[in-house]
Amino acid sequence: MQKKINSGMMLIVFTSVTLLALLLSLVFYNLLADSVKTALRENGYNVRQTLNIANDKLEIVPVVTNPKSDVRYTLIAKDGTVLYDDRYDLSLMPNHSDREEFIEAQETGEGECNRHSDTLREESFYVAYLLNDGSVIRLSQTSKNIFGVFSAALAGTAAVASAVIVLSAILAKRITNRIIVPINNIDMDTDEIAIYDELAMFQRTITNYRRQVKLKIAETEQKSELMNAIIGNIKEGIILLNRQGIVITANKSALKLLGCEGDAIGRTILELTRESDMLKNTNDALHGNSCDMQFAYNSKNYQVFFSPSPENGVIVLFLDVSDRTAAEKLRKEFTANVSHELKTPLTSISGYAEMMADGIAKPSDYILFAKKIKTEAGRLILLVDDILLLSRLDEDNYNIESNEINIRDVSENVKNALSAKADACGVLLNTEGGAVLKANANLMYELIYNLVDNGIKYNRPGGEVTVRISNAENRTVITVSDTGIGIPKEHQNRVFERFYRVDKSRAKKTGGTGLGLSIVKHIAMIYGGTVYVESEPGKGTKITIIF
Repeated sequence: MQKKINSGMMLIVFTSVTLLALLLSLVFYNLLADSVKTALRENGYNVRQTLNIANDKLEIVPVVTNPKSDVRYTLIAKDGTVLYDDRYDLSLMPNHSDREEFIEAQETGEGECNRHSDTLREESFYVAYLLNDGSVIRLSQTSKNIFGVFSAALAGTAAVASAVIVLSAILAKRITNRIIVPINNIDMDTDEIAIYDELAMFQRTITNYRRQVKLKIAETEQKSELMNAIIGNIKEGIILLNRQGIVITANKSALKLLGCEGDAIGRTILELTRESDMLKNTNDALHGNSCDMQFAYNSKNYQVFFSPSPENGVIVLFLDVSDRTAAEKLRKEFTANVSHELKTPLTSISGYAEMMADGIAKPSDYILFAKKIKTEAGRLILLVDDILLLSRLDEDNYNIESNEINIRDVSENVKNALSAKADACGVLLNTEGGAVLKANANLMYELIYNLVDNGIKYNRPGGEVTVRISNAENRTVITVSDTGIGIPKEHQNRVFERFYRVDKSRAKKTGGTGLGLSIVKHIAMIYGGTVYVESEPGKGTKITIIF
């Protein structure tokens, strides 16, 4: 504060002295310029009068000029040619027809002009007068410009300014000390009255803030102890880092997972682990990017989340996902194993068919065996195809090409494909409305096919299956309704599970695999769709997918 006051006072003094010097120089310069212009005008009037009555101007000009003065005389013809100049050689002088004072004198009878030279710090004043014969007599005088005047006065100005600045520095220091010392001696821990009335409110405010800060510190310490107690006893591993990557808090679970011993507070994440992915994700989180990774420890799998904290640090959270990982692994293994097991009987069936074709089987059994082989082979192939489709849909990196497709066209293709089956079951197929959706045509065909196929299989003779397609409020809605046997309320939440059948005997009879609605739900989820079921036994079923 003392330095700021001293600096401020010295700046004011220096600025004031400098501005005063510039102002005085400007005043002196204006007075000098006015004096020079006035003398030139008076001299010019006299010379013009003399030259107007002279017969030979070139003889008279040298007579009326004063070679000892600072004034320069120039006689210029009508066309700008210099006829006489008392300072320069006429052969070296250019035409003056473009000079401002010459042009103005030709137009108005009198002309004036100032020309500056920043290099020489001089200024030339010109006056010109039109003579009776059309020629122009010009007078000029050069003097120092404002910078020259200021430079001339610089030595004296600097001496005065230095004296003023030194004196001001001494006075500023003494005044500042008298102001600052009592302020430095104020005791903020007491209710003592301030030496300055202006500081009384400030002193009271600071004293209150100090008390509040002490209370906040005590409260923060209590919260910190509580947070440490909570973090230290939870099962999940937690590490808190500041924005420099230094550990603020780390519970036992996290240290155990990283294989660290002792207190981790104050250590960097590099001291706790050398796992490259963990170090990279920590660095990304320190730069504000949330990320996560998989981490294995003692045959367990952990999902590690790196989240930027509000204080620009990082929160590292270890979640045990061993059960979820195991379940996912079992599910994928189940799909692969089922597919493999189903391929084996399918190959056997194909082998029997070849035996029949080669004439090894009895001719009387050909037709019966062929029908059974065809039925079982078709069912097995359908089941394998459904399982493989589900397996592909489960893959996170499953590449799906999407295009703008007309859902009405897809529905018509499904209708054509299932028309023979519908006719055989006595079911009427209908399609209403239409909409365009960006999706994969094959997957949308599979979705509608499974819904319509179910509507046919679980319908009654003379029933109907209707596909309604519409757009509403930026949503595409596909509804497939039938007049079939319906689904009991207790089964509606489970019909989308894999291999789940409400009526197992009927499903076997109709050739269902139990995977159709599961495929429908997976396809809908890929495109962010939601599936709803409305059904009542004996009155039919309506399944709605909203994209």
